[in-house]
Amino acid sequence: MFSVNNFYDYLIHHYSWPQESNNLVYKFQIDGSRDLSTLRPSTNLPADVRPQSLGALFQFDQEPFFFDYYSFNYKHYNYPSHHLFTHQENILNNLSRIYTPIICHSELKSEEISLFRNAGFLDVHYWWHGIISQDWFRNFKYYKIQNVKNKKRFGLYARDATGSRTYRVALLKRLSNLNENVHFEFQPEIFQVCDQEIQQKWPLSSTYYSSDSSAVIDWNDTERFNIHLVAETIFNTKKTHLTEKILKPIVMGQPFILFSSPNSLSYIKQYGFKTFNRLWDESYDTILGHDERFENIIKLIKSINSLGDYEFRQLMDQALLIAEYNRKHFFSEKFQKILLNELHDNLNNAINIQKEQFFTEPGGPLFKYYNEAFYRNDKKCVPTHREISTEIVTYIKQSYPLVATQITKTYPHLF
Repeated sequence: MFSVNNFYDYLIHHYSWPQESNNLVYKFQIDGSRDLSTLRPSTNLPADVRPQSLGALFQFDQEPFFFDYYSFNYKHYNYPSHHLFTHQENILNNLSRIYTPIICHSELKSEEISLFRNAGFLDVHYWWHGIISQDWFRNFKYYKIQNVKNKKRFGLYARDATGSRTYRVALLKRLSNLNENVHFEFQPEIFQVCDQEIQQKWPLSSTYYSSDSSAVIDWNDTERFNIHLVAETIFNTKKTHLTEKILKPIVMGQPFILFSSPNSLSYIKQYGFKTFNRLWDESYDTILGHDERFENIIKLIKSINSLGDYEFRQLMDQALLIAEYNRKHFFSEKFQKILLNELHDNLNNAINIQKEQFFTEPGGPLFKYYNEAFYRNDKKCVPTHREISTEIVTYIKQSYPLVATQITKTYPHLF
């Protein structure tokens, strides 16, 4: 499949201006960045063509979307009137284009995505981490699963506990009484935010893991523990967003229990994977309350931990059959087709709607923003907006004279 860079090259090849559509593909210059000033088009434009004259496929597909986490340099955008708008409005204004912008993302049931839709944006969902994990984990297809009696019943990866990951401290506290049955390597980032009681349960690891470690597998861990406790990036939220973390146990051929937002198990089932509801209680997946969901997962872990050795081995024999199925499915052509069909079907559908709206809603979100700024007495920006408006209409008049005429009639005060 695709590496991170190759994936965006692939999108440019299929969807970027000038060959394939009237859209530019925008990606962050630094993967995972929250600075919108680094969200740049991957195709160079002629000097006489402004980016606002085209549409945009904005790639917010790597990280869950939180408006409060994003920032941008107003001076960089020559945007002196930012004080007239809220932070959320400034983000939407900054992304506005004459064609309806398309937000590409990897989350479902998201309030942030609903805000984009309410602002007139289009959005496209696909599982970015599923696509990229095909490249990250490709070599492990040839590794053999060793059917050995592992020393620990559970294993946990948790390098960091900042931002949306702060729940992991509470998780470690609740697991500390089971630490003899939990394989965990304390990292400095999370060690320093835990109290002494938790610190004493596991030693500080002699191996340091970077932020890229979730995309790397230590195959020896398949012999160190049986059930993978997946601590996903987000937990205390109703949005659904899964990363490569859920795919590590699948590639490792291990059963898993998932700490994530509601309906995350249902999410991976949509991609053809099986979970373990035949063997243990997975009703936690449908619980919306974060504390209640957390307590139900802890209760499940304690229940499995309390099993005798014979009962546990019988449970594992059945769970490993499901894990084997999932591993084969991950490396199958069928899974690749599911991922790519979702990507292309959703993108093509959004672009078709975008083309229609270009004619039915001339000026798009961009001119709605300029119009709003004008009526908020945005005197500092009026000259700049008039200059840009004139250049945009002059450009599109070459191919779409009727649309250009409609824009000038609808917003005469902006010219």
